[in-house]
Amino acid sequence: MKMNRWSKRIGALAVISVLAFTGCGGDEPVAPEGEEVVPEGEEVVPEDGKEEVAEMDIATLIEMAKTNMSTVESWEASVSRDVSVKNGESVMETMVETDIAAFTEPIKMDIDVTNFIAGKESAKIELYAVEGEENIMSYANLGTGWSSQELALTDMEVYDIHFQNTALLKGIEEASIVEETMVDDMKMYEVKGVLNADEMKNFAVKSGFVEETEEAVVAGEITLMIGEDGFVYGSTVDLTEIMAEIPLYLEDEELVVNKAVVTVEANNFNAVEEFEVPAEALATAE
Repeated sequence: MKMNRWSKRIGALAVISVLAFTGCGGDEPVAPEGEEVVPEGEEVVPEDGKEEVAEMDIATLIEMAKTNMSTVESWEASVSRDVSVKNGESVMETMVETDIAAFTEPIKMDIDVTNFIAGKESAKIELYAVEGEENIMSYANLGTGWSSQELALTDMEVYDIHFQNTALLKGIEEASIVEETMVDDMKMYEVKGVLNADEMKNFAVKSGFVEETEEAVVAGEITLMIGEDGFVYGSTVDLTEIMAEIPLYLEDEELVVNKAVVTVEANNFNAVEEFEVPAEALATAE
């Protein structure tokens, strides 16, 4: 009997997308080696009068990002999960947008989730997650009042987008800097590369699109936005091809995945303001 996998995933998308991005504390961020130190107030003017663009070595950039992402103690992020599925002649377009503020040690998250179907808002969810001695206590409000539930620390892996971005840094191959831009006085490097099939499946599993037991062997391209300060400010992973490898059914009718893309925009590293879980949410766990 064929499993109704897609219906389960559609129902789980909001939960899959909610929590996010945990990391670990560490030392202060490092800067790239070899940069010229200019005395305060003194400007260096190239002989030809044109602005110089310092070349960043891709290996140095990746290693700096690995080091500095391990120093993250708090962060904010927006995560989008864009999915399009064809069922016969019908096409279902879903988008789950998640805004997160989080601390990493101990884990503490404030999450707002908005679900869209065919471009129209279908649901809003408020969530908090707080790490205890042996578990994670989660609090959710789907518009009908607060409820609470305990999760094991290992259950957080599917929500751990910070871990996933760190895994992308470790797993990226054939990486190259394709563009340099300035964003709010920060130089950003757009990095493109390839994830091998094992790493791509691992990302798909951790992000909740694929189950560990499902067979899916597809390599794919990824994009990272890395700042000159060595933090990953964005990532885009296209899971369309790997999802096409997995049979999905709705009421015994096979579905075709036209698009499955995860996009992350992160900021405010190590500068998140403290927040508290609402008292009415905490009361549900008493």
